[in-house]
Amino acid sequence: MSTAAEVIRSQINPMVLMSLGASELVSSEANEGRPALAFWARILPFNAKGKRMSRPAKMRVYIELTPADLYAITVVHSKAGEYGVHFEMEGVGAEDLNRVLLSLDSDGDRE
Repeated sequence: MSTAAEVIRSQINPMVLMSLGASELVSSEANEGRPALAFWARILPFNAKGKRMSRPAKMRVYIELTPADLYAITVVHSKAGEYGVHFEMEGVGAEDLNRVLLSLDSDGDRE
């Protein structure tokens, strides 16, 4: 894992990763080669009516370090071979990183 990915990982509480069922944490590159941490998570998806489903889906989480020294978080899911964005948020400070990650799997406040 790269140094940047290790720093990102160190700012995430292990209990948050456990609650997401995080696995296969790897160093990655995002837009324009910016450093990122990527991992698989088990997240409750939304159904067509906007309600949470009862079974979690395996989704890919990308946490990218932006030039502003903030994080951009993108969660991607695959359904029937098609990829879609489940969640995106930019401008996340280190102090809010854990709260935002926990909100991925709940209906709590995301702003």
